[in-house]
Amino acid sequence: MIYMVLRYRISPITYRQGISYDERRRFIVTFLDKTIERCFHIIHINSSNKSLLSFWLSNCSELLHIISADKEISSCIGETAISKLKTTVEKCYDLLVETTRVALQQPMSTFLKVDLNDEIAAEGVIRQLDDLVQIIRKCHLNAALTIQLFSQLFYFISMYGFNWLVTTREGAFYLSRQFGLHLRTRLQYICHWAEKQGLELAAECHLDRLQQTVNLLTTPKTIDQIASLGATCYKLNSLQVKYLLENYVPEVGEPRASRDLIMEVSRLAESQADVMSKQDGFPIQLEENPQLHLSFVFPSDGYFVEDFKGIPPEMSDFIASLQAKGICRLIPQIGATGSWTIHMNKSNGYSMDQHSSTIGSSNGSNSYPPYSSSNNNNNNNNGYPTSSQASTIRASPPSQQIFLKRLPGDSIGLSIVAAQVCDK
Repeated sequence: MIYMVLRYRISPITYRQGISYDERRRFIVTFLDKTIERCFHIIHINSSNKSLLSFWLSNCSELLHIISADKEISSCIGETAISKLKTTVEKCYDLLVETTRVALQQPMSTFLKVDLNDEIAAEGVIRQLDDLVQIIRKCHLNAALTIQLFSQLFYFISMYGFNWLVTTREGAFYLSRQFGLHLRTRLQYICHWAEKQGLELAAECHLDRLQQTVNLLTTPKTIDQIASLGATCYKLNSLQVKYLLENYVPEVGEPRASRDLIMEVSRLAESQADVMSKQDGFPIQLEENPQLHLSFVFPSDGYFVEDFKGIPPEMSDFIASLQAKGICRLIPQIGATGSWTIHMNKSNGYSMDQHSSTIGSSNGSNSYPPYSSSNNNNNNNNGYPTSSQASTIRASPPSQQIFLKRLPGDSIGLSIVAAQVCDK
């Protein structure tokens, strides 16, 4: 609706014929500024409502993509309005992440209860994640934004569980092989759910620290297992490895970890996880940082509007209700194809200037492979292609068509956006 109004007002034929370009620009910028301010206000007063935050995140990100890709509108409104809308999108994203993290705290307490059945223990966490997936699918949230969102949530689950083990008295009692097996099963329930949603790559990457803690707890603490421990616990730093081994609670008849074993495994961690942390400028500490250090990236494609055609019945009904109140009028465009991208700059794949901000602070080694071909302003942009790289990809020879065969009812999920082409 907002885009329709902008296209109407930018036309010298349909809106206020005879006014100068500067006057027309002023009308458009004023309208867009008021719209963005209103969106920001609504987001702010609904800062703990997951449904509304998902709705506005989807709609504001779509609007940002549209006005950035539209050749006439983007040149008319300038960078200030686009920057305001980017800030609104990021604020909405941050609030949705924080609201969901708060909602996960109680289910995570249940997740860590020792005396519960593993499936029941994991049920509450999965229910929270599944509820959010259903909401964002209904809102048609961009797939790459969905993966960024769930990367934050999977990290929170891992961080919460790990810090409970190493910073609480109760957690220290359960640094045992038996509880490690329970944690492994519970994490498998979450990973299985993520796989069905197409989020398995994000889950695998951001649950890794808790998964590797499980590996350490369940692997025999003998000298001949040093290589295995080093290979399966490479994300744990030397302080974490040392604490877990020194405070490990052996089962009946199981020997405690020897001093030599602890020293050898700690030395391996110093040469792996410690080095990575220092390279990224993070301190070596026992507990995990509460926030995931991951730059927010605005996707350059994969938006709902790209495949949107015509005006659906629901929108027609809404416009008709506004017309009945005298708020607006719909002007049919003769000969229109029904495409909403007709005015967009297709030569660069609807790309837009990327803007990233740091969300919290954590170990930079948590960066994961790219899920979309999004641009960024630096060379090391979390694995996302730069604008020049993206241009090279788009200028490559015609791609080969690939057909995926699957059984009825199966879903390829969101991970399809992780597929990449080669350099040529």
